[in-house]
Amino acid sequence: MKTWKHPDSYFGYSPTGHFVIMGKHRDSDALTRSNWDAAIRILSDAWGEQIEEFAPDGYVTKPDAAPAAYTFSASHWAVGWCETLLVRPDAPERVLEAARDIEQRLESYPVLDESAYSELEWNEAADLWEALGVKGRLEVIKRHGGGAVSIFAARRGDEMPRDDNGAIFDYLRSP
Repeated sequence: MKTWKHPDSYFGYSPTGHFVIMGKHRDSDALTRSNWDAAIRILSDAWGEQIEEFAPDGYVTKPDAAPAAYTFSASHWAVGWCETLLVRPDAPERVLEAARDIEQRLESYPVLDESAYSELEWNEAADLWEALGVKGRLEVIKRHGGGAVSIFAARRGDEMPRDDNGAIFDYLRSP
């Protein structure tokens, strides 16, 4: 597994040697956020405790003060913030095995939990559909409805059209 290495031009907590399972940031896409949540669930189940954020005191806190598995946040000039999911090398074997399993699964297929990812995509597309307002929804129907969706569907903010071969959904879920 990949281990944390202290980045150049970085000042703060440095869990050097801890295994980096994955990361996310303010602008992460739905797949990254879904995989993050799934990895937290997998590791929490393996550890028997909920994975939580470890809030070290800058560079003063030593990596051996961290729990067996944890998340750690830092500000970042480009993306606002970034969060990393880490596992200590001396974590219980079941946690290390779960971390290896996550890594192997992601090497062979990019989604850890299909149903959670699908649900997240659908909910975010539905939220965007509702937030567009009638005028925005009408524009989406005209551009992506393929003539199969009635313009009157724009009135229904709580119901995304489903008779368009998925083009509206694909548009709404795209980053």
